[in-house]
Amino acid sequence: MEVRHEYPMTEMEQGLKHYFTVLGVRPGTVFSPEEQLNYIIEMGRLHGSHLSDGIQPGKRMIYNQRLRSAVLNAGQQGITSSEGRAVTKHLSAQDEELEILPGYDVAVWRLFRYMPAYWHANEYFDVYYCASGECRIFFEGETVSLSAGSLIILAPGVRHATACYADDAVVFCYDIRSSTFEQVFWNQLNSGSLMEHFFREALAHKSHAAYLQFDTGADDSILMLLQRIYTEYAEPQPYGSQMMNALMSTFFILLLRGYEGTAKLPRTENFYWKHEFSAVLTYIEKHYHDKKLSEMSQELGYSERQISRIVSQATGDNFAHLILRLRMEQAARLLRARQQPEAVSSAVGYNSLSSFYRAFTSWYGKTPAEFRDS
Repeated sequence: MEVRHEYPMTEMEQGLKHYFTVLGVRPGTVFSPEEQLNYIIEMGRLHGSHLSDGIQPGKRMIYNQRLRSAVLNAGQQGITSSEGRAVTKHLSAQDEELEILPGYDVAVWRLFRYMPAYWHANEYFDVYYCASGECRIFFEGETVSLSAGSLIILAPGVRHATACYADDAVVFCYDIRSSTFEQVFWNQLNSGSLMEHFFREALAHKSHAAYLQFDTGADDSILMLLQRIYTEYAEPQPYGSQMMNALMSTFFILLLRGYEGTAKLPRTENFYWKHEFSAVLTYIEKHYHDKKLSEMSQELGYSERQISRIVSQATGDNFAHLILRLRMEQAARLLRARQQPEAVSSAVGYNSLSSFYRAFTSWYGKTPAEFRDS
């Protein structure tokens, strides 16, 4: 499969761009769900004889026939009608059963260029990938910009709005059932790792935003996989859902293998995640057993004091205690796998077996041999 880099403006998008200008939408505007429905209805009126032609681009028009009919009826009866209220309720809080086809775990679509951004939250996980141009994701109190090769994973329930306002902006969206996300993303992370901890914390945060942002640059292998998933969804074949899940799992493995260290997490009241934290923590996790702080400092290009401060900010722990914790957690895993204490001691970075015994016994209240045999 060849990687496709260009997606010319479609006839529908040309129409959206026209209405965007005629109706005077400013790029920084974020509509409420009621305002969004009004906008869709107004497009239909401006379009002319068939309201459905104007409404169609308003919402990748919902596979559920009942909701599609509700949109059309709202155009005739008004947004305060029962049909109008049903549509605005869905626009505000979108659920899996109306957005993801029966028998599928993932729905895929491309953001329409020049469709106004509006506030909404989803019942499922979202992955937005920017293939070219620029896209903005609005949160309450924060705006994230995606450029070519960057992507963002949004947790369920996060109120946000997406803006795609340029001819060259190409953004794909992957809606993933919450149960499936556990399989295709969480299961790919190293259990108990520092990054798993921070990723789970980021996506579980209940403030204004819960997201993970990655920058994959011009990596065609990532783009190719995502385009293949898009094609599988657009052109259904036997075992299409199973193929999409397998490809999505492969995508997350490649993402974590190559770009785990580029992760950006949302800012909270008590914590501001900086880009360098990911790279530093990833490096520490790989080398806690074979490099001292002074060696890490040389490799990473930060002073020992800077690394210690990053660790403290990111984990609330001091450097020495973090290293000890990583050693003890890995030692416990190896002992549960029935490895001998002597081999475990060396694997987690101890030159002296007696030092390992003292540290492990102090941490767990059992000697390594007792822990292994318990």
